[in-house]
Amino acid sequence: MANQRVVDSFVIDELIGEMKELIQFYEEHFDYKKIRSSKIQKWIDELTNPRIEQLKKFEYYFQLRQYVRVMKTFKKHSEKIKKDTIKKMLSGGDDSKNDRSSDYFFEIDIARRFIEREDFKGINLNDNTDIIFISSIFKGDVLIECKNINSEKSFENNIRKANNQLKIQLENNTSSNKGSLGIIAVNLNNIFDREEYFNLLFPIMDSFIRHYEELGRDGVDILSDKNFERAFSSILQGLLEFKFRKMFLKFEGNNYKFHEFVTGIFYQVELMVPIPNADKFFIARVATYYPFFRDPRLANFLFDPLAVGI
Repeated sequence: MANQRVVDSFVIDELIGEMKELIQFYEEHFDYKKIRSSKIQKWIDELTNPRIEQLKKFEYYFQLRQYVRVMKTFKKHSEKIKKDTIKKMLSGGDDSKNDRSSDYFFEIDIARRFIEREDFKGINLNDNTDIIFISSIFKGDVLIECKNINSEKSFENNIRKANNQLKIQLENNTSSNKGSLGIIAVNLNNIFDREEYFNLLFPIMDSFIRHYEELGRDGVDILSDKNFERAFSSILQGLLEFKFRKMFLKFEGNNYKFHEFVTGIFYQVELMVPIPNADKFFIARVATYYPFFRDPRLANFLFDPLAVGI
């Protein structure tokens, strides 16, 4: 599943206004006074700098928007999350590969999607498992371990660790007749090959833009074109699935056994795509899953809602 959004200078001011309101709320309700000296404030300052490079402006907007969507959800559900978890998410620097705050962000962002589900009944972010989701239509708990993958070498260890963490909790729940299920959720942003994606996408984008301009239309109008959307989504999803399956070969070749109640692996990538010769870009996210269960109804129930909510 993919999504996109066009961004120009007008919406930047709107986003900064939203974040400033959220900063005030989090300072008051989470007793965290360092936001104004954090990376978030740096993004705001850079976005209002008239001399900022275009690509940097887009990158800072992209990062700020991610945090706004998460912080808006937990403004409404502040009782669901520990103050310490929020503080860890809001701290740290810009280097997502070496910054633990990005790990906490991914965990909280996944939790946000469960909270926004129609069958949401309750959620626990305070246990040994990253997220425990309670559904109004599923009898057992849904346990989720989240891993932010920072290198291909770390992929195998992270997946094994997540399976072992879920195994402990699932066996505890089985002994108490809870009938729980587990999900491994991984973020592949830091290892996705953007250059390969752009090399494939930009010639197609240029072709669409040229045809639109020949019709007297603005080239940016291609983003409302369903054919272009299918093109950029298909390329992104194809590269994401190749990346995942390549790394997952070790598990298939070694006949690695996941716990019987771990239902599969959800994985995603989200990135900013600049539009050539325009002061705009779009945000694209593709999310999919590798199921271990063959029941499509169960897979749809567990995984499909994770792919929405960008």
